[in-house]
Amino acid sequence: MATDYWLLVDAVRISDAAQLIQEHFSVQQILPLYAGTPFDYLLEQSPYLVNMGADIANVETWRTLSYFDTSSVIFAVDDKTCADDFIAHLQAMLKIEVAGQVLCLRFQSQRLWDAVLAHANTDDIVQCLGPSKGVFWFNSDDVPVCLYKPNPFTPVEGEQQDSVFKQWV
Repeated sequence: MATDYWLLVDAVRISDAAQLIQEHFSVQQILPLYAGTPFDYLLEQSPYLVNMGADIANVETWRTLSYFDTSSVIFAVDDKTCADDFIAHLQAMLKIEVAGQVLCLRFQSQRLWDAVLAHANTDDIVQCLGPSKGVFWFNSDDVPVCLYKPNPFTPVEGEQQDSVFKQWV
């Protein structure tokens, strides 16, 4: 099975992200993450989700672009995984409720993934990654990091009760 690489980039922090994406990556699909969600009214500030296909050279290019190290991540998704399922997962996790408090998750932020790596248990990781196999980002020391899911995806229903989420409320 091949792996497709999906770039999630903060279009507010990188104002010319759309142009840079078109110039530097093989793009199979690009969409604003907020499209069709309760955050639809913020489309101009929406992160871009970009299917770059299976070309690993895109990951190498990503490592060289200014500001992408602090304002984007790349998800590894099995090419047999339905793209709509992956997109729906990220959109569903934009706003979650934990212990009666609402949290908005910024998946494109290295800070979120640094916290997941430092504090998450297996269930937390599975929940955050959803149908993807793993995620790549640069940590706060600008070192590339990858986190892979330990088990195949199993959806977790209901309110998030895992340790990493509770630490954020």
